[in-house]
Amino acid sequence: GDTFNFWNFGLSLSQYIWDFGQTTGRYRAAKETAAAQGAVEQSTTLQVILTVRTAYFTARAQRALLQVAHDNLANQERHLTQVQGFVSVGTRPEIDLAQARTDRANAQVQLIQSENAYAIAKAQLNQAMGVEGDTNYEVRDESLSEIKDEETGGAELLEEAIKSRPDLMSLERQIAAQRLTVSAVKGAYGPSLSAGMAFTESGVDITSLTWNWNASVNLTWPLFSGLLTYSQTKEAQAALTAVIAQRDTLRQQVRVELEQSRLQVRAAKAALSAAGEALANARERLRLAEARYAAGVGSIIELGDAQLQAASSAAQSVQSEYSLGSARALLLKALGRFD
Repeated sequence: GDTFNFWNFGLSLSQYIWDFGQTTGRYRAAKETAAAQGAVEQSTTLQVILTVRTAYFTARAQRALLQVAHDNLANQERHLTQVQGFVSVGTRPEIDLAQARTDRANAQVQLIQSENAYAIAKAQLNQAMGVEGDTNYEVRDESLSEIKDEETGGAELLEEAIKSRPDLMSLERQIAAQRLTVSAVKGAYGPSLSAGMAFTESGVDITSLTWNWNASVNLTWPLFSGLLTYSQTKEAQAALTAVIAQRDTLRQQVRVELEQSRLQVRAAKAALSAAGEALANARERLRLAEARYAAGVGSIIELGDAQLQAASSAAQSVQSEYSLGSARALLLKALGRFD
């Protein structure tokens, strides 16, 4: 054989025209997936808000319980002084003084525990807020306002939740993306159409090259690909079925969350009202027990029971306020509200 120089310079252009929606379908599916991720971000934000609100109401309750402990200790100190006076003049036995000292010591222990619980609650609140700082602050006494139809509007609230929940929105977007993916995969059953154009300059002498130009329209249709397209279609359809099932499951979960939070709000409001009445009665009982003890007709046991009931009722009232605030925070989360 003989050899010789051959020079070839070229520029090629190609343009996709149509492939039965394979490319455009995947592009639209990707856009829906991106939108679904945006809804996931909103859902995460909603969960963070709930966590912060719950931590706040916990800290607020611990602050109120700390005040209850302070009031209880002050009351025990006052009773101890009173009992000491009665014992010193001989109108009361020594056992009353021992009991009063024991009650004061228990109140001091309760105060220490309440201070520790309040400090821990503020640290947890800082963590929920993402604040890297000390807990040298006081939690303000605020609460969530009443939500319209929070006790009776089940159907209206459910409709709002279905429309507003970002996690449901995310799954709806995923369903749309998966349907587009199924359509794109099925597009592989059809041909793909493209156009091409090429410019070349070639020849054996680099100083005397010849220009060539060609254009083409190409239709590519794979007749058999080992059932690849069929299998990919089945896979995409199965993924679509799974996402639809997730959506339906979440809708049921939203219904349950909404109903639970509504019932918790109703129960917390009723409990708060009952706790307020119990606290008023316990304070009245304590006042009567103190008067009976000062008059010499009541016992130290009666007085101690009244003191214990008053402190317990105050703590129960605080717990009821915490339960109401937390229940409303859960209801707002179930509704998909950020405010």
